[in-house]
Amino acid sequence: MALAAIESEPAALAAAKHADESVRVAALQALGRIGAADAVPVLLAASSKGSDPEKAAAAASLAAVNGKDAGVVIEKSAAAGEFRVAAITALGQRMTSSALPALLGYAGEDDGNVSKAALQSVARMGGADTLDALVGLVLKGKAGAKDALVAVSSRVEDKAAIGSTLATRAKDAKGAELVALLDVMALVGGPEGLKAVVSCTESADEASREGAIRALCNWREFPGAEPLLKIAAAEGTKPALKVLALQGVCRLVKTSESSEPQPRVAAAVAALKAATRPQEKTQAVSALAAVGHRSAADALMPLLADAEIGKDAAQGALTLADKLWKPDRNTAKRLAEAVKTANLSPELVKKAEDVLGRK
Repeated sequence: MALAAIESEPAALAAAKHADESVRVAALQALGRIGAADAVPVLLAASSKGSDPEKAAAAASLAAVNGKDAGVVIEKSAAAGEFRVAAITALGQRMTSSALPALLGYAGEDDGNVSKAALQSVARMGGADTLDALVGLVLKGKAGAKDALVAVSSRVEDKAAIGSTLATRAKDAKGAELVALLDVMALVGGPEGLKAVVSCTESADEASREGAIRALCNWREFPGAEPLLKIAAAEGTKPALKVLALQGVCRLVKTSESSEPQPRVAAAVAALKAATRPQEKTQAVSALAAVGHRSAADALMPLLADAEIGKDAAQGALTLADKLWKPDRNTAKRLAEAVKTANLSPELVKKAEDVLGRK
């Protein structure tokens, strides 16, 4: 059969059974253009049981097929039958938002493959109206529910409302369920979520308290730095959690480039003071060097005289000098001069001279 002959649905359906794989693939591709209801079962079967090229072609066509009643058959196939997973996946690819209530129901089923596919489809197109159901699935421990909730939350503009929803549900959650919600709050962010997580860091239940601290250590917004510093400085904080808290502060200092520089510098300095191990002190110095502002330079230069972290400070100062060379050349030169004067190693002196020698 010539591939050019596949120009009608009956011809494509026949070609989909051909002995030659390339013909079958061409037929499956054609069904995405010219197929209707009768094409759907063939495409579902190929996407589930075909060779890799057939699976890819069939999946692409399931996302595109738009003939009479094709969408209806896909929805019915998602509800029952041998190829539910393929049909559920197709609904997500087709962005069939009208199927979201059904998909949320499928996500709660015991069949792990069905549940996973449904959650992936919800993650692609779910909106604010799916949040509460997704929170419920997270609380039930459904694999993939947390990822779906994070994906949907990232598209919802009203972050405060999301935080409020999560915080309300967290009040009634315990143990692993609570920890899962706290993890989601860390990924979603927002002031309401932060308030709820910080509150949980003071829980009388040790597992909940540690789960909240770990969630806070993964906070993505700079306001999370202040409570992390308090946790790191608290006498009763376990050493491992203190390390995580300080690492979280340093990460936020580095990544929160849209925040004002002075609070970032202050957080890095506070982390340095709270640190007891060389590793965390080095991380704090590195965080300082990431803040492209003269206040970071002012904080770094006194550290050159520190016997323990002087060389780290010198390297950080040179890194910052390079960052500031164009926007603030005078500060960059001050940093390089300070490193040269400190004379901590021939290599560092040479690097400082290279900076000062720039035109």
